[in-house]
Amino acid sequence: TFTVGSGNANPISLSSIAGTLGGASSNITINTSGAVTVAGSIGTDIGTLTITNSGGTTFSSTVGATTVTLTNTTGTIAFNGALTATTLNTAAQAYNVALNASTGTITNAVTFSNTGTVTLGTSGGTLAFTGGVVATAPSAVTVNGTVTAAGTGVITLGDSDTGVAIASNATIGGTSTGAITLGAATLVDGATLTVGTGIANAISLSSVTGTASGTASNLTIYTTGAVTIGGAIGTDIGTITITNSGGTTFSSTVDAATV
Repeated sequence: TFTVGSGNANPISLSSIAGTLGGASSNITINTSGAVTVAGSIGTDIGTLTITNSGGTTFSSTVGATTVTLTNTTGTIAFNGALTATTLNTAAQAYNVALNASTGTITNAVTFSNTGTVTLGTSGGTLAFTGGVVATAPSAVTVNGTVTAAGTGVITLGDSDTGVAIASNATIGGTSTGAITLGAATLVDGATLTVGTGIANAISLSSVTGTASGTASNLTIYTTGAVTIGGAIGTDIGTITITNSGGTTFSSTVDAATV
């Protein structure tokens, strides 16, 4: 196990870190209240990567490990390269997590327990949460690109007190038949939010709102499962498209240029 820092305010700058292929897995622990930058890749037979604490951590390249555990941080833990892990653990602390790469795969179901923000993906990219993903504890969730699950994994982003910002064209869904649930969604100007990929997902949405005074945003629903929309749809929404559904219920007002 390679431990960097002892919990004091040391700024830490690392290059790449690799284990030894074919042997027992190696582990990495980072523990500082200072800022951490990791410029190179982390991978090759890495077992557990733990951020015990930091004053913000930025991984600039790819990270591959069996388990990634994010215990605490002041500020943001940002993965700017693809994160590939079997398990991603977070804790009920007020830090932010940002998965900013255009690709990345987490095998086991992920629950974001951190109470700061969560940012998922980049425009045009795809993040695969194979076992599903739940983000209701964070203060806000931002989505770019495509977020997928497989099997029967659920996708739950936001709830009654966690809004979802759609910051570019986004698709929520994958090959999983698990339920898709979104909190109140706000779409950036010109963005299209597509929920479902044409398979039997039950879909539950709250309100869906565009951004006033700019280019209209669009909503597409595509599933053979039942769809419920509990909140209002409106404010600069261009087109609402129900490509398919197993029945769709709008429980509040709907305001769009084209339905």
